Amino acid sequence: MNEQGPKGRTQPAGGKGPGIFEASARSRSSRAIRAVGLLIIAGAVVVAVGSFWIMTGASTIEPTPRVWTAIWISNATLIVLVVALVLTEIVVLWQARRRRQSGARLRSRLVVLFAGVATIPALIVAIFAAITLNQGLDQWFSERTRDIVESSRQVARSYLLEHAEVLRDDVIWVAAELEAARDVFEADKDRFQQVLTALAATRSLPFTSLVASDGDTLMRAQINVQGPQPLVTPEILAGVEEGVPTLLSPGSTNLVGSLVKLRGYEDTYLFAAKPVDQDVLEYMKLTDQNISEYRVYASNRVVFQLTF
Repeated sequence: MNEQGPKGRTQPAGGKGPGIFEASARSRSSRAIRAVGLLIIAGAVVVAVGSFWIMTGASTIEPTPRVWTAIWISNATLIVLVVALVLTEIVVLWQARRRRQSGARLRSRLVVLFAGVATIPALIVAIFAAITLNQGLDQWFSERTRDIVESSRQVARSYLLEHAEVLRDDVIWVAAELEAARDVFEADKDRFQQVLTALAATRSLPFTSLVASDGDTLMRAQINVQGPQPLVTPEILAGVEEGVPTLLSPGSTNLVGSLVKLRGYEDTYLFAAKPVDQDVLEYMKLTDQNISEYRVYASNRVVFQLTF
């Protein structure tokens, strides 16, 4: 049943016009926007704290390039969502002011006031922090710093190369003596082993042996040393030339070795190895790890700045 309004317009019974339903719908929409906004802000805080936690190295997560990319994408996504949320609120305020709702003008002024109070100090701090961060990164990734980092590895490697060069000269000398004693090798293996042991002891080569092309040990210098005898694989022997020593890096051991194919012997190789300082090897590994991390940070400098 309908009733006549004050100016002859028909209204539903009970005096409730369509504006009540519109206001109710707008109220529900506003509550939904606020709920989504709270979730976005909470997610932004969690992601920001997690990103800072990873970047400072406080977590067990290694800041690899893939992790940097994930941090940048997650932060950029949340920034876009926050901007979209702010724009949505601006549109809602504009619509309310356009409809001339009660309190819309005052609400707009309060929002602008609090937004300015919250944004301007943060913007000033962000500008100065960005300038300070950029200057700090310029010092971290300058050419001088890069040269210092790279030279630290060269210092450690120079020690190892020095041992390798000495070992190379020793192997050449022992190989020449063994090639001169080839007749003894054919006639008397026991005497030849004594010769091999004497040569190895003279040059302080505790791990010295003759190796066949398949990797089997033919003869070994009788020197008492601690630790297992290092093995030579056929894959390594395949690249060894006659009369040209091939240096072998320590790998998982603290031994630096050398291989050379003996002239006048049938597929016989001289293998010699000597220990180096374990602390130097550990320092080399640590230096290589630090240099790798430094290069990762240098390649992700822009991502780091954007994330900050």
